[in-house]
Amino acid sequence: MVKLEDLTLEEKVGQLLMFAFHGTTFNNQLKTQLDKFQVGGIIHFARNIENPEQVTELNKYILNYSKIPPFIGVDEEGGVVQRIIKGVTPFPGAMALSATGEDVEKLYYEVGKNLRNMNYNMVFAPVADVNNNPLNPVINSRSYSDNPVVVSRYVKYAVDGFKNAKIMPFLKHFPGHGDTNVDSHIGLPVVNKTKGELNMTELKPFKDNINSGAPGIMVAHIMYPAYDENYPSTLSKNIVTKLLKEELGFDGLTVTDSLTMAAIYNNYSKKDIVKLAINGGIDLMIFCGKATLDEQDEIYNALLDAVKNKEISIERVDDAVSKILKYKEEYIDYIYDKYEYPSSD
Repeated sequence: MVKLEDLTLEEKVGQLLMFAFHGTTFNNQLKTQLDKFQVGGIIHFARNIENPEQVTELNKYILNYSKIPPFIGVDEEGGVVQRIIKGVTPFPGAMALSATGEDVEKLYYEVGKNLRNMNYNMVFAPVADVNNNPLNPVINSRSYSDNPVVVSRYVKYAVDGFKNAKIMPFLKHFPGHGDTNVDSHIGLPVVNKTKGELNMTELKPFKDNINSGAPGIMVAHIMYPAYDENYPSTLSKNIVTKLLKEELGFDGLTVTDSLTMAAIYNNYSKKDIVKLAINGGIDLMIFCGKATLDEQDEIYNALLDAVKNKEISIERVDDAVSKILKYKEEYIDYIYDKYEYPSSD
């Protein structure tokens, strides 16, 4: 794996970005993301996956093609959120699994092993949200329970299973998306709880699993006035740096939920999004949305300009990239011989 001191400024900036793409083969969009932007990661959706054989070859080529092999991530929670449908055994969602009362670490290990065999190295799971609002339109059965103790236990099963399969798991959605009645894909939720209330419920599964060694956390787009009256959690230094990193002691990798979701994208410019997120303590920013090359080019250039203009310090960039490279070394440890991708266009 490359070292921080070997990277150009442009390559460092690219490492802070994770982009979605269109298509099921290695195409011009992926080539541009890897050649021009040098992205830190690529996220897959169901539209990119035909079957295990196709996606295995695609991911193999992506990893082999890149100067700095990217994270390749996917949402594979089980239940209603599974991107890989054909050719694999589907598995139950969080609430169904916790209802069994069984230790499910082995199940998550098998899921992680399947992902690893398809050349993924990152999974955006498990959900660490507590299902404590019956009007929640987006979490509900994706949560293990309305009891934070139960959520903590099953989150640990999932984290341990994925880690043992050498897939990097991400707890989501910090500081907690369970007690909301707005879907952050379409609006900005607000959770008006005291710090004491949040500490006892929403934060408990995250705290417990930070202490148990969870390597990654995904931050949600939610207003928590008790911690920050001005910015949603993904863009908040009070929440990402002061609460998550300093108070809770998390020293792993922080990523965002997709920053093209309406809660963020409808309220901030691209320049403000990247500045606030990175300065706030986010290490890796995910952008999905329309996922056009023109949009991705604008995002990359907005970030590069902000660093060149010292609106984002090089120290903050180096801190984030160092962490990204550390986890790439841990979870991306295979390099393939060069070969021609069978359906390259």
